[in-house]
This record gives sequence, structure tokens and C-alpha cells, in this order.
Amino acid sequence: MSNYYWEIILENSSKKITLPYLLGAKLIFFKNSQIDEIEELFHQIINSENDSVYSMYHCPNIREYVIFKNKYGYSFKGTEIRNPKTNILKLVFGLNMEFLGKNLDQIQKNLTKRYEEDINAGKFSFLKGKFHEYNNDEKNEILHLSNQLK
Repeated sequence: MSNYYWEIILENSSKKITLPYLLGAKLIFFKNSQIDEIEELFHQIINSENDSVYSMYHCPNIREYVIFKNKYGYSFKGTEIRNPKTNILKLVFGLNMEFLGKNLDQIQKNLTKRYEEDINAGKFSFLKGKFHEYNNDEKNEILHLSNQLK
């Protein structure tokens, strides 16, 4: 089974990741690629065949939405999204995300509205309350992780 770029980032990150950070990583993994839309990213996560469950919530420390891979046996409360073929739980939107909507379509639409401008401007890294371009350390970390695909 081949891994997606987002699987490698979420599997190997010691921190929770914002959606722009995760989506922008694809440009480092694959030169001359296009950034996935949030809808496409969620589609890949929900339909993935790995055994992982991912969660998103609004992080009060940075005041942004973050995504992470759940540790085995970790339970997160919220809107559960299951793989339509296997009915296996794949993605949980935390209770504090209800402001964005009660279902996947509403949440995707509102997250897209929230992050579209920064993503289109190439601002993927969140620092001191704003999105910026990746710094060199972040680029190098993502580049190092991209070697796991080859």
C-alpha cells in the first residue's frame, strides 16, 4: 500500500498540524504538483485503507483548526465520519468545531472559506497569529519526510 503525503506528515509529526501546513507540504513532496483542495484531502482521508483515525479540533492555544493522527485506543468526541465502503471510523471533528457546521459538507465549505486566501498566497505555516511561507527548517523537515515516499 502506498502512502499519501498527508499520511507521512501526520504519522511523523510530533505536533498537531494546520490544514494549510498539511496541504502545502504536497508542493515539497511533489515538485510541480497542485495543492489539494480541502474537500479532496478529506476524501482521501475518509477513503484511505490504513488503520488510522484522524481528529480535528479548534486548538485554543493557537486559535486555529488542527488535525492529527489519533494514538491507538484514543477516543475523541465529535462528529464521526466513516469510510463509506468499510464503515470504519476515519475522521472525527471535535465538538468545538460545531461552529463550522454539523456535517462534512458544511465543515469543508467553512474551512475552505477560512483558509483559501492564505493557501492561494503560499502561506502555509502558522506563527504568531498569522500564516506565513514555510521557513527553511520546515521546508527541510518536509523534504526529509518526502524521502519516505521514494
